[in-house]
Amino acid sequence: MRSTITIIVLILVGMTVAAIYFAPNKTHDGKTPLTWLSASVPAREDQVKQFNKLNPDLKLSIDPANQGVTKVVVQCSAHMGGDIIDFICDDNIQTYHDAGILMDLTDKAKEMGFSPDTLPDSVKPLVMVKELNKNGKLVDRQYTYPLNIFHLYIIYNKNLFDKYGIPYPSEDLTWEEYIRLAKKLTICQEGEKVPEIFGGMGADFSVILWEMGGCIMNQDGTRCKMDSKAAIKAMIFYHDLYFKEGVEPPPAIKAGIVSSQGGNAASYNLLGNGKLAMAWGARWYLMMLRPYIEQQRELKEKWIKEHPGEKYTGPEPIRWGACHVPRFKGGKRYVTTGGRTAGINGQSKNRDKALRFLKYAAEKEYNLSMCDIADCKPPNKKYYSTKYFYHKDYPGEKEVHDMCMKAVPYGRVTPRSLFVNQAVVKRELKKALDKVQSDASLTDKQIAGLCRTVANRINTRIRTNIERSPQRQKLYKALLKQDGEPIVGPPLDIK
Repeated sequence: MRSTITIIVLILVGMTVAAIYFAPNKTHDGKTPLTWLSASVPAREDQVKQFNKLNPDLKLSIDPANQGVTKVVVQCSAHMGGDIIDFICDDNIQTYHDAGILMDLTDKAKEMGFSPDTLPDSVKPLVMVKELNKNGKLVDRQYTYPLNIFHLYIIYNKNLFDKYGIPYPSEDLTWEEYIRLAKKLTICQEGEKVPEIFGGMGADFSVILWEMGGCIMNQDGTRCKMDSKAAIKAMIFYHDLYFKEGVEPPPAIKAGIVSSQGGNAASYNLLGNGKLAMAWGARWYLMMLRPYIEQQRELKEKWIKEHPGEKYTGPEPIRWGACHVPRFKGGKRYVTTGGRTAGINGQSKNRDKALRFLKYAAEKEYNLSMCDIADCKPPNKKYYSTKYFYHKDYPGEKEVHDMCMKAVPYGRVTPRSLFVNQAVVKRELKKALDKVQSDASLTDKQIAGLCRTVANRINTRIRTNIERSPQRQKLYKALLKQDGEPIVGPPLDIK
């Protein structure tokens, strides 16, 4: 019985492989089909139409059903994957690279106009991977290209500041000012535990860490530095924002928002509903907030129509302001930088044609479409101009667009390690952050212990990964030859 089942499975697998191998490489109208593994949303459907118009010999379509890192890796390894892989980020680019899924874009990108030269310096690390060249030297190679880019800053609701007679935040915001304003604008009704209005939400731990002189990983990716004095000090400050200062809502309070006010606790929802004064966000918030503005305009217009001759005294559509994320007085400012990048399936039969999609992502048509819908910033820095960002239907967004540009010089990303997956690093850090956000009773000593645990776990993983992998041993030896910092602990016994 078992042998029969095995034979049937082998036959089915063989038939599947044969069907894929012999599948026609043209559609019925003679065009080459390309599959983009991405979410099917109106903006991307419009971009598909635009791409197909610009490339009449190709027929791009979206496959929203076959996403997820594991699924993509399995399908691409079996020569069954899509042509263009979306949603590649710091959490998964190493997984794709190590599995041999992604096409090396370095030479083609220079030739076709979507090289790192088109990106701001702070964004370049997102698309690059370090690897050994044929001479045994570590070099940076390009494997993706961004489809959007963000730099963090603060968006605030001017109506709330006006209502309570509080001056708007300074553009060059300090932590002292941010905490003071957030406290004043955290409004609770008498007897209620869940605030009616929140002063601030979304403070980014990485920003605090960098501004205090710390880092999650060292530049070489050989050591986690979460056990440093700067990292411990940053984590204590982060805990204070939640429980000493009370300007960040803990998870329990966010859960209370859902039960008491309905909806969800996402900061852009609270911002749009007039329940949040200051949100740590980026330009993509506008994409989420525009429907709120439209609804508020309609309500005002409806009231005026139904009450002719009367003066409207109801709530005005929200007006947005923007400022930098806070810095410590006299210190430097850093902002978290990220984006959604795409790569080419190296196993695709149409990979050379799929490159034209990344070329399109660097060109005017795609970039201006991203400017128009406010989905972060477009990838190509050539189109980093507020003249492309401003939208005639949303004149109240000007300060947000301006700050989108002003934040760029402060951008920073966490260095990626060759020896431990970034997803592992973020997972270990998240465990500590979740504890710090939810436990008011933590002492400074206990917080320091959490930081040391994060560092110990990641550093142990780095050491184990190198010991078990001949390839990582080669990378490590090459790094040391280039004056890289050795891993924690005694020297490794590797040849």
